[in-house]
Amino acid sequence: MNKMKELDWSHVMVYLCGPMDYAKNLGVKWRNDAHAKLVQLGIKDYNVLNPCNKPLSNIAQPLSEEQKLINELRDKEDWEGLANLMERIIHVDLRMVDKADILIVNLSDSERTTGTIHEIVVASLAQKPIYVIDNKGKGHVSGWLFGLLGHDRIFNSLDEVIEEIRKVKEDGVMSKKDEKHYLVFDFNKRELNE
Repeated sequence: MNKMKELDWSHVMVYLCGPMDYAKNLGVKWRNDAHAKLVQLGIKDYNVLNPCNKPLSNIAQPLSEEQKLINELRDKEDWEGLANLMERIIHVDLRMVDKADILIVNLSDSERTTGTIHEIVVASLAQKPIYVIDNKGKGHVSGWLFGLLGHDRIFNSLDEVIEEIRKVKEDGVMSKKDEKHYLVFDFNKRELNE
C-alpha cells in the first residue's frame, strides 16, 4: 500500500524559495502565482510560506519597507547595519524553511542566489523534497544542483512543479527518493504509548 495516499495534506507546508534582492519585482509575482495554484491544489492558504509576505507581525515588516531599508543601508555604506538587518531576515526565512515540508525554488529571474542556495542546502540536509524551476531549461541549472537534488526535481515551469506535487498528492506516485523525503508529521494519527 502506498502511504502517500494516506497522508493528510492539510498539514503540508510549502516554502516558496528564490531570489528576492536582485530579482525582477523582488520575486513577488511568481510567489503569488504559486500560492494561488497551491491553494487550488488543496494546500491550506496559511500553509504556504512566502518570504515576501512573512507570517510574523512582531518582527517582520512589509517587503517594500524591508527592501527600502536594505537599499538605504547600502547607499550609506552602513555595512554593520546591513549585516544586522540581514541577520534578522535570514533568521526568519530559515525558520520558514525549517517549518516547510516542501520547497519550491524558482531560479528563473536572477543570477544572484546566495540566500536561495543557503535555503536549498538547509532543506536538503533535512531531506525535504525540493523542486527547482528554471524557465531557461534544465541545461541552465548548475550541475551541483543535479547532484544534490537529482534531475527529476528540476523543472522548466511552475505548472510542471504543481503537476508533480499533484501526482504525489492524488496518485501516490513516488520514487524511493519521495518515500524518503516526504516526511510529514500528522499529529492526529499519533499513537500514544500507555
